[in-house]
Amino acid sequence: MAGCGSDLRGWQADWNPDQSRQQITQSEQAGALAVADPEKARAPINKSNDSVEVKISPRLFLNFVDYARLYAPKTSIALTGARLDTTAQSVSLFFDTSEGGVLRCGNRTVPIVDGCANVEFPLDDKPAITRKLLVVVERGRETSLQLEYYPRSFYASHGIDNPGVFLVDTTLARRSADRADQSRLIEADRSKIRSFLGEETLGKLSAKDRAIHVLRKTTDAIEAYPQEMSHLIQGVRGLRIMEQLAAGKGYIACSGKSIVARDYLRAADIPARLIGLKAPKTIADNNVSIYLSEDHTTSEVFIDGKWRWYDPTFKYFYARMDGSDDWLSLWEVFCLLHDPKQRDNLVFGVYDPQTKQLRELKIRNDKTIQQNLSRYLTSDKTLEFLK
Repeated sequence: MAGCGSDLRGWQADWNPDQSRQQITQSEQAGALAVADPEKARAPINKSNDSVEVKISPRLFLNFVDYARLYAPKTSIALTGARLDTTAQSVSLFFDTSEGGVLRCGNRTVPIVDGCANVEFPLDDKPAITRKLLVVVERGRETSLQLEYYPRSFYASHGIDNPGVFLVDTTLARRSADRADQSRLIEADRSKIRSFLGEETLGKLSAKDRAIHVLRKTTDAIEAYPQEMSHLIQGVRGLRIMEQLAAGKGYIACSGKSIVARDYLRAADIPARLIGLKAPKTIADNNVSIYLSEDHTTSEVFIDGKWRWYDPTFKYFYARMDGSDDWLSLWEVFCLLHDPKQRDNLVFGVYDPQTKQLRELKIRNDKTIQQNLSRYLTSDKTLEFLK
């Protein structure tokens, strides 16, 4: 940890904050809506009888997923992931869809709820391939989807050391789960969210005050709802997560709280994004995973030309330096936390849903802030910027 801190301090010694902030602001102003609302990143297309001219922002770097999102015909449903549960002998399939749908397996149908469907699937270790054919039905269209499981014993029978492979074979479009275009889903929920936030109130507030208002409302609602700790609510739509929480169907962790805050901020016309803090992992001789810190999902909001950090899990609505009104980005917070000369000057806006007060607390005076940040905002993290 000391080595990381000294490296950061050495880097900061040659860093011109004013120049860097100007560069970051200029580039992120151009890219803010592209990150927070990909539909608004679509460039004008000028068509003629024999040619098509496409204009792309010079700051937009495309991989295949980005290219497909911007230019390819839209598909209303796509596969984003799969998860195995060997104890329950089942498979969870995840979809990016705003229309819902069902999975059909023989005479049985399984609804796709909040982008997820669970199907029974034997995951025993018999030396044979297990297959199950499903049909995805969405808006009257049917697409086949086949699950295949190759257990360890199957490979062992061929003299191969392999713990097993699970394969999903389908002609459905694929989208990376962290890059799925969620802005389409928000539009379907926008009116309900804005009604909850107060349409008239939103129109009277500045961007910063609007962000505080949204975070207050969502935090108060989450705290007021019952928390059924036996089931973790997961999903990709903030409104749907809140509806399940209100119905007493489970509890939400950091990722769920961040998704709710992101979607409600976007509905209030404030760009927001999730950031995954990924801890490095090593594997022991007995295949036990070793982590030196914990993964976490946090967030940023784009206000006045800059991304600014907030954390709905810990109810930190902003961070700033003592003597400055400028809300900091997550990267700035990271750098300052690991600079002993600057760390004690950090001030956090901490919301208390019991008293309904937003208090400013200095990190040097608050043990809870120190413990939370030393546990999650550690210098071994990789920052994964999500949609």
